[in-house]
Order: sequence, then C-alpha cells, then structure tokens
Amino acid sequence: VVWTGRKTAARILVALGAAVVFSSNSGASGSAMVAALVTVALGSFHKRAAVLLPLLIVLSGFATALTLGKLDNSLLSFNAGERLAAFHANDRIQIWAYYTDFFWQRPWTGFGFNAEYTLGNPVLYKHYTTTIPPHFANLHTHNVELQVLLEFGVIGAVLVSLTMCAGAARYWNDTRPEIVFCMAALSGVAGATLVNFGRWEEW
Repeated sequence: VVWTGRKTAARILVALGAAVVFSSNSGASGSAMVAALVTVALGSFHKRAAVLLPLLIVLSGFATALTLGKLDNSLLSFNAGERLAAFHANDRIQIWAYYTDFFWQRPWTGFGFNAEYTLGNPVLYKHYTTTIPPHFANLHTHNVELQVLLEFGVIGAVLVSLTMCAGAARYWNDTRPEIVFCMAALSGVAGATLVNFGRWEEW
C-alpha cells in the first residue's frame, strides 16, 4: 500500500513537472526537469534505473560535447527541441564551437582551471588560436562536460566518469524508496549542465 502511494505521488509529480517544462522558455530548466521526471518515472518501477540515469546523462554529455558546435540551428526549431535547446541556441552553438576548437589543441590534459577566462590572454596562450570569432572569449562554456574537457582534457573526463561510476556502484543495491528522488535531483543537475552553466560560476 505504501509503495502504491509512492507510485501515485510519482505520477502526480511527473504531470506537474511536465506542465512546468512546457510553460518554461529556459533550456537549462527544461532539460533539468525532463531528466528529473524521467528518473522518478523509471525509478518508481526499477530503482537501479534511477541510480544509473545521472551517470548515463554525464557520459552522454562527454560523448556529445565535442559535436555540439556543429549543430544546425534548424534542428533545434521543432517542438520539444525548441523548448529544451533553442533558447539563445545560435549563441550557444558558436560558444561550443569556440571551445571545442581549443580542446583539440590540448586534448589530453586541457588548459587548466578556469581556462575559459584566461584563453583570451595572448601572453599566456600565444601559441593557441581559434577559427571562431574571439568575441566569445571569457564566456562560460554553457556545457559542463565541455568545460571539463577544455580545462582537464580526456584525463579529467575519465576521472569524473570513474567517480560517478563509483557513486552508482555505491547505491546500486540501496533499497530505500527515497533514493529515487535523490537520484532525480542529480539527474536534474546533470540535465541542466548539458545546455548551460560553467562549473566555477559564482552564481
């Protein structure tokens, strides 16, 4: 009976969250809400699916981060895509392309902590250039996975992935019902960071 009540609560939460998503014009909040809702929906039937989802979102972020700058704006102008990604899509695509350009110049170790604010410094990085217009310098990456790749390279991405794998393993056999909602919060953060935010932003 208790578990049935939790499933009903989860369905109500999904319905309310969906209403919020489709009334929002923020790509980050929409992505976060969808990720959290999917986690709750899956987790109400299979807790282990909820435990895996934050990890899978981050891994998919690493797998796609370097292709975001090649997206065509027309691909983002339909239905759900418009809700989740088209908010300032053109600017974001160019920002992603800008930092991807730099990534390929130091792919293994990256440019170090807070690199997005120092790459425009010709004294520090006089040997590195980009084909993307420089007015995107000193803007955060709008994608945390891309930021990890830019700052810490493939090595950093592997370390982040291994840490999250360890976390998923830790909670794999956790039987507490509330673990689903904890994972939903993590999925929400992971979903938002696919289209916005920089890890070191004060706000």
